[in-house]
Amino acid sequence: MSGRIKSHRVFLLLFVLLQLPLAAGVALFNYYIDPMWCFDHANRYNSTQEDIDDRQQKTNYLTFVKKGFDTLIIGNSRVKMMNQFEFGPKAFNYALNGMTPKEYNAYIDYARKANGKDFDVIVVGLSFAMTNSAFEYPSGHEPSFYFKNATRPGYRWQMLLSGDAFSHAWTNLRHSLKNDSTVSFDRNTVEHVNLGRVNVEQQLQMGLIDTRDTYRKNYHYLEEFRSILETIKKNNPHSRIVAFTTPVTEPLYSAMVEQGRFPEYRRFLKEAVEVFGEVHHFEYLNSVTKDYRRHFMDGHHYLPATADLMIHRMQGKPDPAVPADFGMLLNSSNFEEKLAQLETESVASLKKTNPSADPAASASTSRK
Repeated sequence: MSGRIKSHRVFLLLFVLLQLPLAAGVALFNYYIDPMWCFDHANRYNSTQEDIDDRQQKTNYLTFVKKGFDTLIIGNSRVKMMNQFEFGPKAFNYALNGMTPKEYNAYIDYARKANGKDFDVIVVGLSFAMTNSAFEYPSGHEPSFYFKNATRPGYRWQMLLSGDAFSHAWTNLRHSLKNDSTVSFDRNTVEHVNLGRVNVEQQLQMGLIDTRDTYRKNYHYLEEFRSILETIKKNNPHSRIVAFTTPVTEPLYSAMVEQGRFPEYRRFLKEAVEVFGEVHHFEYLNSVTKDYRRHFMDGHHYLPATADLMIHRMQGKPDPAVPADFGMLLNSSNFEEKLAQLETESVASLKKTNPSADPAASASTSRK
């Protein structure tokens, strides 16, 4: 019996010893490619990073990789298209897929704590679509889920032995070598779009169907929207808040007007202006949103180059590429005049493109 036990122990020992090189290989490969952004090295083979779970990836980046930022950018997937370095060398883009206003304060608070100091500037991207109270956490997890993961003892070392991480690392390696991603990140969390793989018309039709459904009976204005903005301002007294709205293509904007949501759209802008004092506004009909085949990758995601135009307008930076009618600064002094102008233009445009549409209900109640 003792001999049998001894042989089993020898077998077990040999099995473990044989597994060690495999485990070491997985750990080294996961470290080298680093798909979950737990380390700060960059090389040719991890130059393209897929969007696995941007909430965890960007939280990991803040926790383990970089500190000392002076500018924070927050918002949804449209805001992710912005190159953070257009705001300065120490800016971090913490915008996330489907981020709702309900999530803003939690992620801003975590970023401030992880950064170790207050931000000089917080750039807040606002999208009218996200004022729909029906939108919950798109990931199925509250923000604290990701914070707890990143701060759990040994978390990033556990990632080195993760089979899922290995699978994603292999995908990143392939994309880095072949350059065959439609949308991807680089090692500085900047998002890039492969224009050769973009089909605007196809994506636009899908987005238009979703938009019309969203703005029908499924839409209910987020009543706590104003209080969320007020909390951002209250919790960050040492930061300058720069608020802006994200543009969408003409068809998606017109769908909002057609479905009678101009009153809520007006309220959304009014509350933002009243809280922050001013808002850089891009979500209306203008040269860029009408020329969407040039400036957008789908119905509501503009291209990184378009984002640059927005940033230059917000900064007052001379740029002949920025159309004169792209971007307006809304404040308490011009709000009523500008909104009346936008409403008139929106209704006229809708009647021109869709004579059977009746946005009268929207127009009659938009100033209530």
